Amino acid sequence: MSPDNRPGPPAVYAALGDSISIDEYAGGPGLGGASLFAHNRDDTFPHWRGRDLATIHPRLRYQLFAVDGGTTETVLDHQLPQLERSGAAPAVVTLTIGGNDLLGVYGDTPPARSLLAVVRRQVGQTLRRLRPLMRTRTTRSLWAASTTPATAPATPPTSACHRGPPSSTFSPSSTPNSPR
Repeated sequence: MSPDNRPGPPAVYAALGDSISIDEYAGGPGLGGASLFAHNRDDTFPHWRGRDLATIHPRLRYQLFAVDGGTTETVLDHQLPQLERSGAAPAVVTLTIGGNDLLGVYGDTPPARSLLAVVRRQVGQTLRRLRPLMRTRTTRSLWAASTTPATAPATPPTSACHRGPPSSTFSPSSTPNSPR
């Protein structure tokens, strides 16, 4: 994203997913990760001064679609349709999803592996549906996605940050920033 010194609509940042992206459990309005990424509270977090999206895009529009208890199904069936209806063309999207999907399973069991496959498939569907909505569809678009599947006691949570358009499949283990 380049600085907001050109005419046209302001840059849009859309936060999709679960409670990781909301303010409720972070200490109040404006203190959740997605809110701070959009507009840092410089008085509270001075070391992050100038590192938020609003510094680059003073006219930034922040749209929070994430909800407490959100699942991959919630994103596909509710949040993406809301984003589509809004007519916004986000320059940045963050997706925090997967943990709530996996709360009911634990360990390296057939039900856990099956559910993890569903979550991966639905994250991939989400990324494919987001691509045509994005303001910039080049490889310079920023996509951030995270899941927290605790599928076995020895398996650390996985997370990924992917720069560029979404691929047709998503696998945290295939991204360069993922724990091995």
